[in-house]
Amino acid sequence: AQTCYADARVALVQHFRCVPACIAYSNSLFYHNKLQPRRLPPRSRRLEPALIDVRVPNATRRGKINEAEANALVRYLVDELAREDSEIKDASVGVISLGGVEQARLLRVKMLESLSDVQLARHRVVVGDPTSFQGDERDVILLSMVASAKSTYPQLGRMYEQRFNVALSRARDRMVLFRSLNASDVPNPDDLKLKTIQFFASSAHARTLARANAASPHADASVDASAASSPVGQLHNYLASRGYLFTGDCPVAGSAAVVEDAACDRRLCICLDGGSSLSE
Repeated sequence: AQTCYADARVALVQHFRCVPACIAYSNSLFYHNKLQPRRLPPRSRRLEPALIDVRVPNATRRGKINEAEANALVRYLVDELAREDSEIKDASVGVISLGGVEQARLLRVKMLESLSDVQLARHRVVVGDPTSFQGDERDVILLSMVASAKSTYPQLGRMYEQRFNVALSRARDRMVLFRSLNASDVPNPDDLKLKTIQFFASSAHARTLARANAASPHADASVDASAASSPVGQLHNYLASRGYLFTGDCPVAGSAAVVEDAACDRRLCICLDGGSSLSE
């Protein structure tokens, strides 16, 4: 976002709407990674993973709609809201068609048929295309790509950049992509559909690597040993020895550590300012 004055332009770089993962797409493609995400919900309200990629099998776009993809999206939401332990039982929900208003109309009809008035009101369900979400936000956004392997057209240029930027920056806590094609089905490397598929795929790959690293005692030991003498290393070891949950590479705080108290559902940012050791 930018504010323009007569003789100057001020860029607003701190971003409070989305968790880091949900603004990463727009931040990378449209804001040159200048946005600084500042949203970190309490652990009890944090939706992890923040990005979910759903490949819908045997789905085909006919005309301007993809009914199988719409059915999969609606079924996903109905099933999620029916679960007593659902992570999104109290979340607001938005549904965005990346392929035009026709798919949005189809999704709206299916939502009205499948969800009760109470559910629609409780979760503030809104269905539309990107233009209808300008200036709006929801806790969870469900995206319908619409295009399929044998029925796709390039989405590139300024108009589609604006639409994808809006669509993929409305989710506060989670985005779920429903798609009926693979990256190999999109021939144009500049097509925003391809960039979107690759973005969700890279996020899934990063989560896999993170789980592997977390499960490796050798990786943790080498990091602790090499950093033990630094102020940050001392802080991490101090927190770990007392049983605190913490992260040292929080994209929100950009600080030495974010400590979380699971019992009280609170978090605290600890920053080191000068000094060569904790004793200073």
